[in-house]
Amino acid sequence: MRRLASSISSLGPVFLILWCVMFLVFFADSTAAPAIPYLIRDFLKEETAVVVTIGALSSIFNLVRTSVNLPAGLIADKFGRRRLILFSVFLFPLSYTLLLVLNNVSWLFASYIIVGICFGILPPIVNAFIADITQKASRATAYGLFNLSWILGQTLAPIIGGFLAESAGLKASFVAALVISIANIILIFKVMENIKVQGLPIKESKTIEKETSLGQEKHAEGLTTGYKRILFLFGGDSILSGLANGILTTIFYAYLMYVLGVSVFELGISFSIGWGIATAIAQLPGGKMADKFGRKPIVLICGVAAAVLVPLLPLTKSLMQFICILGLICFIGNLSNPAYSAWLMDHIPTKRRAGGFGLIGAASGVGTIIGPTIGGILWAAFIPNVTIPFITVATIFLLRIPIILAIKA
Repeated sequence: MRRLASSISSLGPVFLILWCVMFLVFFADSTAAPAIPYLIRDFLKEETAVVVTIGALSSIFNLVRTSVNLPAGLIADKFGRRRLILFSVFLFPLSYTLLLVLNNVSWLFASYIIVGICFGILPPIVNAFIADITQKASRATAYGLFNLSWILGQTLAPIIGGFLAESAGLKASFVAALVISIANIILIFKVMENIKVQGLPIKESKTIEKETSLGQEKHAEGLTTGYKRILFLFGGDSILSGLANGILTTIFYAYLMYVLGVSVFELGISFSIGWGIATAIAQLPGGKMADKFGRKPIVLICGVAAAVLVPLLPLTKSLMQFICILGLICFIGNLSNPAYSAWLMDHIPTKRRAGGFGLIGAASGVGTIIGPTIGGILWAAFIPNVTIPFITVATIFLLRIPIILAIKA
């Protein structure tokens, strides 16, 4: 842990600030998350209605997030990033306040719309910052370190949220999320004055100066067919990835709740350990492998290996088996996360990075808009044969192969 803190600090104050902000954002959101499916079950009772509503809720969130991704990135590139970051962080407490006062499912949709706006704004801008303050040769490793902010937030929080919901009532986790989101506002007020021109501190300008000429040279290239083709391919890949992950979001919850019959606390544990810890462990090795061996091989090999393991999940008969298989899939698949971010940034001029991330985020969002709803429909259509939805997800993941091969290294 001390070595991790040292590595994060060595990348400069802006990196550390953004790391802390993202950690708290995802920690708050993931603290509230485990209670929500069970809250829906309390309102709706019937299994099919619950699973379909879980899927529809995720789809609404992703629709809003996707609608905001690209405009937010373009606005940030043109007018600066600091104010948009502040705006998004200020909105989070409102979402958790709605969760506290809700008395029907409609309030859940309102809360998810607000959170969708926030996540539509924040990630493209923050990921562009990371590219701006890091050098190309070590960029994948830097993304690996930065990804730990939201991964560790999502690793620790579900256990805490699940425990609070089970011991003190479902809404106790919403109180915790509200407190954390307010703490994040206090943090960002104290430190955002360090971010100056275009949201970057003056002492970080050396790295930017090195890349400014490169960005200017590539500015014209950004209008060429080749550049557009690269973004088109990344966008197509992101649509498929978002679709598969969107379907998984729904069928994960359904499998845990209705096949394995886990409690809200056990659901929190399954995501904290099976997804969170495995994903966190993968970031630094994945980043270093990508910087050493290249982005494309890591993205391709890890993507295929993780996809072929997905159909093993419905064969699990206990929570421990599910966590072990999920952990293996997440570790292998997420080795490619830093490689993918760095690979994308290698193709985007400096002044267009937030917009580029916004575009790819929007493409992924297209898949995640329809994916959760499709997951709910697949679950309802093939019960009790729950293997088919998981095989469908694996097939969609494997359809990424020709697109990845078509993107130049």
